[in-house]
Amino acid sequence: MAGQSNYQVEDFFVKQVAKRYNANEAAVRNAITLLQDGNTVPFIVRYKSSMISGINDINIQQIRNDYDDLIAVKDESHKLRAKLQKDGKLTKQLQLELDRAESVEEVKELARQFNSRPAGSLADRAIRLGLDKLATLLLENKTDQINFKSWIKRDIQGLASIEEIHNGVKHILANVIAKNLNCRNYISKLFKTAEIKSHQSSAAIKMQQQGQTSDNSVQRYYDFQKKIKHVLPHQVLALNRGEREKILTVKIVANSTTQDKFCIWARNEIFPFVPKRRDVEHIFTESTKDAFVRLLQPAEERRIRRHLTSQAQKAAVGVFTQNLRRVLLTPAITGKVVLGIDPGYKNGCKIAIINKLGEVLYAAVIYIHDNRITEAEKLLVNVVKGFNCSLIAIGNGTACRDVESLLSNMTSKAAFGSQKVKYCFVNESGSSWYSISELGKTELPNLLPNLRSAVSIARRLQNPLAEMTKVEPKHLGIGMYQHDIPDKLLEKAVKGVLEACVSFVGIDCNTADVTMLQHVAGLNLKHAKAIIEYRKTNGPIHCREQLKNIKGIGPKTFEQCAGFLRINPTSYNEVYNAHLESSATAESHGKRKTSVRESVKARKKTKISPEFSKLDMTIIHPDNYPAAIRFLQHLGATVDDIGGQKLIDKVKQQLRMPGFQALQNSLGMDSDVLKNLFDALQQNLAFDIRSDYDEPVFRSSIISIQSIAPGTVLTGCVKNMTTFGIFVDCGLGTDGMVPINGDFVTQSDSEKCPLGPGDRVKVRVARVSGLNNKRIKLELAT
Repeated sequence: MAGQSNYQVEDFFVKQVAKRYNANEAAVRNAITLLQDGNTVPFIVRYKSSMISGINDINIQQIRNDYDDLIAVKDESHKLRAKLQKDGKLTKQLQLELDRAESVEEVKELARQFNSRPAGSLADRAIRLGLDKLATLLLENKTDQINFKSWIKRDIQGLASIEEIHNGVKHILANVIAKNLNCRNYISKLFKTAEIKSHQSSAAIKMQQQGQTSDNSVQRYYDFQKKIKHVLPHQVLALNRGEREKILTVKIVANSTTQDKFCIWARNEIFPFVPKRRDVEHIFTESTKDAFVRLLQPAEERRIRRHLTSQAQKAAVGVFTQNLRRVLLTPAITGKVVLGIDPGYKNGCKIAIINKLGEVLYAAVIYIHDNRITEAEKLLVNVVKGFNCSLIAIGNGTACRDVESLLSNMTSKAAFGSQKVKYCFVNESGSSWYSISELGKTELPNLLPNLRSAVSIARRLQNPLAEMTKVEPKHLGIGMYQHDIPDKLLEKAVKGVLEACVSFVGIDCNTADVTMLQHVAGLNLKHAKAIIEYRKTNGPIHCREQLKNIKGIGPKTFEQCAGFLRINPTSYNEVYNAHLESSATAESHGKRKTSVRESVKARKKTKISPEFSKLDMTIIHPDNYPAAIRFLQHLGATVDDIGGQKLIDKVKQQLRMPGFQALQNSLGMDSDVLKNLFDALQQNLAFDIRSDYDEPVFRSSIISIQSIAPGTVLTGCVKNMTTFGIFVDCGLGTDGMVPINGDFVTQSDSEKCPLGPGDRVKVRVARVSGLNNKRIKLELAT
């Protein structure tokens, strides 16, 4: 937002946004000011909470997007206003319309109507013939000065007959009606009761006759009809897709009396008099009809379709970002060796074992659909036992049920011996994309692309946030119609979600890769690469203050990012030792005869261990360290006590005591700082916000669709959320759906927020459509 046009934030915008997000007007204005000053959303939410009165990061991001949209409209309006003023075409009516425009498309529509007439427009042709003089006389009710016959010029097209002259005048008057603000407002009012209808296109009928079939999801719109005020976002997007693929014909249909109502109203609005001449009355009548049919009705239909599409896209972005947030915040399964399996038929199942740090220990391909299944079982037993693996992540794509059946059979006959093994399904969407991406090649250069996908699946269980950020979000298979959303709109929303999730989880300064670092609040790809380069050259970072020494990280960047980057002494030592070994290896290629081991040993002897501060392991901002020390002294504690249960108990006890304002004054700090200190010092050093969400559902046996019936209660995991339903994976081989009707919002039992991917839910089977279709209707079980 920094660097945008510096428009004053209008009161109407603040009121509108405050009402939309049920927020305080002053808080909204403060949020916009903070954003204008170059502050990131995570920084504002964590360190400036009192100024925004508790508005959450999701709504702050929405306010940012709304303000960006406002600026874009203002910029576009300013450009058009300046051009029209220069051309002498800026009227009071047009200024009023530009002031009330709510989207860039509205301004562009005005530009199309008022900026310059297309060379071939009917009104423009008539004006070039001079017929605008007649039109003006008619509008002024000076019919006694009009003699149509005197305008006839047989050799000039458009003036060759009275009929041609009447038509020319009619086109000019229709243009006047179409540009009239009151007329456009009235037609918008009439079209509020309009319907959107669709039917199978002629091209689709031909395809059907030739034996070609279309998508089942589109077929339900072959005979669709709904009031525009009741049509749902997913329906709009489905209609748009069907129309784009030439399967559907979509129309906005107004009430049958709409044209007559408009023509009568417009006749009195534009021509508020009764002419004495019948031919003039005929021109008035035909002008209103022409304005409606040729100009206003198509323009209004375009406006409605544009509005419906815009609203549907925003809803789809909202669903997508909500789902993405929940996917990224899936709890990490740390400290475990994981076997990842990318299922397949002809090309086999790709398997990969990763250690506790996500490093590849073994990778291979097994075949479970032919006579090699015994060999596959032996290999699985060997790798599971050999690497002491207890968790298996199965990609949820093709052949996943066959893999589950194999593992279930193996566990039931104790094939893994005393080794207890559980498995779960992992969303594999995007893993194939990652396996052939440049990042995949860079991270796993020694593995074939098909094996990289198995590694990605295993890592998604171990650390979803780190692994999912490597994939373009639209490839993650969450949301609805995300591929139909404009890239710019989706990328903007996704960027905000990634920044919030990565920042609020917190990133280890010394182990995070470029992909993660670039999403930290205040940082970009250039900063991330600079941090990596600094670590390579100088070794690991031992304190946040050291970030200031990195090229490109100035005072503002440091302010925004420092509180979200953490220093972990354990990982520091691991990275430091790896750095020593790397440096020693580089030296061993020179003339010196010292071995790598001896060089590392010598360097370790001369190592001066840095002094670590536990403050660098918390969410406390470095600028607030002096305040933190004063607060700790007030509690009778030191920095070394941070993370200990004794200090946590003291902080909680202090929080229960009255006198927050007095404490704030006595310590000499503002409320935001003190609140941040309370939040930080109540947490142990291993605290992770992802622990608030449900872990993946692990299984050791299989259930089948044949074993369920209406009324069966199952435990499942939400796989996807849309505006029309919740898709739940219950381990049946196909997802069931809990329909959502109207504005119904599902809440989880554990927290008052909408359900999202990864949430564990209890559902009751309502209906199974058939074993072939495998359509399962569910309802939430209380």
